[in-house]
This record gives sequence, C-alpha cells and structure tokens, in this order.
Amino acid sequence: MIYAFLLLVSLYALLCVLASASKFRQWKAQPSMISMFTGGVVLAQALVLKTSGFSRSWILALAALIMIAAAAWRNGALQGKVHLSHHLIRWALSLLILAGFVFL
Repeated sequence: MIYAFLLLVSLYALLCVLASASKFRQWKAQPSMISMFTGGVVLAQALVLKTSGFSRSWILALAALIMIAAAAWRNGALQGKVHLSHHLIRWALSLLILAGFVFL
C-alpha cells in the first residue's frame, strides 16, 4: 500500500511541475503557474520527508495541495473555463493524498 501511495504522490507532483513548466513560455510565468510549480516541488519535498520518517510532513503536503488546487482553479478562471467536475476530482485526489500522509 505504501508503494502505491509513493507512486501516486510522485506522479502527481511530477505532473504538476511538468504542466506548469510547459505553460511558462505560453503565459509568461503567471502567478498561478508559479504556484502550481512550487506546489509540485513542495509536495515532492513532503514525500521525501515522509519517507525519511518525519511525522509532520502532512502539513507541508497540505500546503502544497492547496497551492496546486488554487492554481488550477485560477488557470481555469483565466481561460474562462472552470470545469467543476475537474476540480472536484482534483480535491478528491488531494484528500486521498493527504489521508496517505496522515495515516500511512
């Protein structure tokens, strides 16, 4: 179970970093893209702390997930396309990741 969690969080952090990095050239580093990039990096750092035994890594993960979700919402608003189902899935995934940080 822990390996599935590590894989899920690693992929989510990597995808957030790659998605934001790909938009840097198009949008000239909007604050929301910087927030998503930073959130992905911080989530990866929280994962490293979790694997090294730091018990409060969930706080860092929570901050990262909030940055990522807020950036995704803002990106949708900037494009005029806020898809509620997309954000509900993102929040559900964030809650699942946060539960993994707390309970695993």
